[in-house]
Amino acid sequence: MAETEQKTKKPAAKKPVDLTKLSIEELFEGLNQTIQKMDDSSVSLEETFQLYELGMKAVKEAGSRIDEVEKKIRILGGEEDV
Repeated sequence: MAETEQKTKKPAAKKPVDLTKLSIEELFEGLNQTIQKMDDSSVSLEETFQLYELGMKAVKEAGSRIDEVEKKIRILGGEEDV
């Protein structure tokens, strides 16, 4: 019976990643890894939803960072509509 209980236990939750501390490149690499995990047929539906949520947070963070870089480029380029 202990063996059955052990099989049904969920894996230990990973420590949440602070997306704000990752570089844009690291965010995109993480997104690629998340997509690969979601494509794995052995991943449960619940885990797929968690991966989707993490991926969307990473997309939002990457978008914010890209917007910041774009603003800096516009300022350096002398554009006034920043």
